[in-house]
Formats: sequence, structure tokens, C-alpha cells
Amino acid sequence: MNPTVRWNETTRRRLQAVAASGVFLLAGCTAPEVAPPAALDGPGPFGVGRTRIALDVGARVVPVEVWFPAEGNSAASVPLSALALDDTRRAQWTEWLSAAPTECVRGEALDGTDASPVRGGFPLIVMSHCHECSRLGAAQIAERLTAHGFVVAAPDHVGGDLFSALDGTSTGFGPTTLSTRVDDVDAVIDGLRDGDGLPSEVGALLEGVVSAGEVGLLGHSFGVTTINTVHREDDRVAALMALAGPLNLFGEAPAEEVEVPLLTLRSTEDNTIGSVGNELILSQFEQVPRDKWFIDIRDAGHYSFLDICGLTEQFDTGCGEDQRQTDPAELFSYLAPARARALTATYAVGFFSLMLKDDERGRVLLAESVDDAVIGPEFTAAP
Repeated sequence: MNPTVRWNETTRRRLQAVAASGVFLLAGCTAPEVAPPAALDGPGPFGVGRTRIALDVGARVVPVEVWFPAEGNSAASVPLSALALDDTRRAQWTEWLSAAPTECVRGEALDGTDASPVRGGFPLIVMSHCHECSRLGAAQIAERLTAHGFVVAAPDHVGGDLFSALDGTSTGFGPTTLSTRVDDVDAVIDGLRDGDGLPSEVGALLEGVVSAGEVGLLGHSFGVTTINTVHREDDRVAALMALAGPLNLFGEAPAEEVEVPLLTLRSTEDNTIGSVGNELILSQFEQVPRDKWFIDIRDAGHYSFLDICGLTEQFDTGCGEDQRQTDPAELFSYLAPARARALTATYAVGFFSLMLKDDERGRVLLAESVDDAVIGPEFTAAP
């Protein structure tokens, strides 16, 4: 994509109105230079801060990682294991990272724990992870969104997260687990957007940081069904971004009843859900009646979008070589996960900037292939 900054018309009109009012234009004076906004396909203008909260959701305590726009841009990189909840889990993360292929897994994340938040009223985006995955799985996407002026929150769906699977407390895959995941996302929106149930120290840290406006949701795999189910009952949700997962798995959230704009990314070589899963993603996408964008990522696997791609054998589809799901006789190499993560983050910034900030530069970005691996995007306007 051409990196030239495209000013949206709303920004242009506002600057013209200010100029006409004489606020900064005085007779005989030269208007001061106004820095253009950061390009949506590049680094954002904000630093990245991070904190963690524990929310009481029924009988469960749900850990939530929160990224927020911060002053400066000097957050240090730390091993992904540093974001673990306790020493035991930190040791397990360290063991996984030391054995994982470095060309697949993203072994580091931005720290941001000492960052000072910018109190700008930024839109909230909540992320829902895949079945038996982790709140840290899409940290790179969260960081990019945060740098572009969003607050991003990712809960561990306790009972359906990675460590629940390891310790034998997983609640399995089905409608009951979906219901608890929906409760998690609702609790995060209640806490961060509305202040309900938020620990006082976190409320003080984030005071004035999170907008009381509309919310965006991003889901991966089972997380896609989760966010679609949430939006059916929550009019605070204005946009859905779906990664490698169907909108409706158990018949409770029909795709034809989606009421907000949708961006779907699909992996052409998703050897986890297979061709049947990919066909379901497309067929449900076609049923959505709202504005929608569809993108295929060539040679990507189910976990190509995630920092944890290749972390364990469970997350290998997206790392190294495999058989093509469309032609099992052919071996191929997956798209480099770092490349897949970067382009996914770029489209996330464009989509949510358009949906939650009315930034028309996002519409321009969503019409372009920002990488040779991108097939599309294809846009369908609501009838």
C-alpha cells in the first residue's frame, strides 16, 4: 500500500473550520504546521501501556490483559513468558518458548507496565481467543491497535483456556462453554467501558482513557462464534472482526441476523478446521446482511495470525511445512507467521478506525491488498 497519508474529509473540514474561525489564523500571520495523522498501515502515534485485571464472573475469576495508549513510545520488549500469571505458568511458558521454532512463535511482547496512560477517551476493543488458547495469543495485534488509539482487552476464558486444558479442568467444546465465554466478554465491556465491577486501582489508572461509545469485538476460531453471540444481546457492539472461525456453531446466533459490519479473514490452508470449516466460514459470511469485507490469506494456517503459532504441537498449523488441505499430495510451506500477524494487525487498524472513529482512511485501506499473500479484500455493501 502507498504509505502516503490520506486525510479523511471529517478531519479536513474541522481544520478548515478552525482556520476560518481565526482561532489560529490571525491577520498577517502564517498558520502553524499541523502534523498529519499517522498512516493506518504504519506505526501508531501512541506508546503502548499494559496492565492486568481480575474480574469476578460468576464463580470464576477471569484474568484480563489490557493494553492502553500511553505517553511516549519507549516500552521495552520482554519475553512473552513475563506476561504469565504466576511463577508456575511463567516457567511453563519459558519451556515452550525455548523449544518453539523462532521463525513461527513471537517470543517477545511490549512490557508497558510503567507507562502513563493518555486520557483521550479511546474506543474499546475486546478480543476472544480460540478454544483452549490464551489471552496473550494476539498480543501483536493488540499492541498495533493500541498504538493507533484503541484500548484493547483480552480475557482468558477460564475453563476453555490453555492452562485449563493442561490441568484437566477444561469444560470442553460446546454451548455451555460458549455461554461462559459470552459472560466473560460482557463482563469486560461492563468493567472497562462502564466501570462496573472494575477494581478501584484499575479504575483510577484508566480514568478518562476508555470511551463510553461503541465497542469493537475481535475473535479467533471459537472466539468468532463468541463475539457474534455477544453482539446479538449487546447494543454497545458496533463491529465484528472474525479470524479463521464461523459465526455460528450451535444454531444460537444465525449469520443472517448479524446487525453490525463484519470483517472476515480466512486461511486458505487451514488444516485445523479443514475445507469443510472454510466452506462454512464463507457460506455464513455470505448470509450476513450488513456491510462486510472478506479476505483470504494465501498459504496461512489456523494459527498464522497468532503470537503463539508453533508454541506447542497444538498450534503448529501455520508453522513450517504441511500438506495442502486442498491437495494432500502436495507439500507446501506456510506463510511466515510474522508476515501474517503484521497484515492482520494492519487490517484490524483500518477496520476499527473506520467503524469506531469514522476514519474514512480505513475504507481506503480495506479496499487494498496490503501484502501479496492477500486475496481480496472483497466488499459487499448492505442492501
